[in-house]
Amino acid sequence: AELEEHVVGWEQLPGDREGVAAVVAKIKASKADVVLSAISGDRNAPFFREMRAQGLTPDTVATLSLCTTELDTAAYAQDVAGDYVARTWFMDLDTPGSRDFVARVRARVPEQAVVTEPMEAAYTGMLLWAAAVRESGDLATAAVREALKTAKVEAPSGTVKVAADTLHLFKTARIGRLEADGGLTMVFTSSDALPPTPYPASQTPEQWHNEVKRVAGSGGGALRPRDSPLSPIRAPTGLNPTK
Repeated sequence: AELEEHVVGWEQLPGDREGVAAVVAKIKASKADVVLSAISGDRNAPFFREMRAQGLTPDTVATLSLCTTELDTAAYAQDVAGDYVARTWFMDLDTPGSRDFVARVRARVPEQAVVTEPMEAAYTGMLLWAAAVRESGDLATAAVREALKTAKVEAPSGTVKVAADTLHLFKTARIGRLEADGGLTMVFTSSDALPPTPYPASQTPEQWHNEVKRVAGSGGGALRPRDSPLSPIRAPTGLNPTK
């Protein structure tokens, strides 16, 4: 059954401890059931530690992180145990393609103990580029972009294909629960690769394009959903790819 959601607030996480504490206090006061987080990198640690310090645990308000990887949470696994991450690929995914990818990364870069989704995404991008080059028989950008519209590959995350109208990807959605030992337990996998939604439904594509132009023209800042008095946390650029 589908659940009805209601957004009770948006916040952009400050870099100072007092600011983080203030954001967590607002979450606590909101009585939210779930926090949807786009915090990236080492800024996760102070956020989750402050959540626990103010008595917010997965039993009281669960956090679903969109930009957190196993590499981020390894150093503070106890603080995130019981919370969730949503990605399209996890290092522990037990499929032949996934196991082979992890093994080849570690063979090439032995010190790379943790293999992350941004690494898998970079590798998938190269697979798609190679497929488009083979299809077009040309290295020219225009020819490759045209061939990408019908590209489909078997990636470590599963079958990936390109949406012809946006060049975004159909991908399998997965949700994992973080464990105290640093591991991850898969709790949800979509039955098929899901179509991309590059433009969130809160605004039209034209409005999102105008918002991007506004941010670019102002020299920075966060994209805001329409009619929201607060700014969402910005997404990260990702990690460097490992071939």
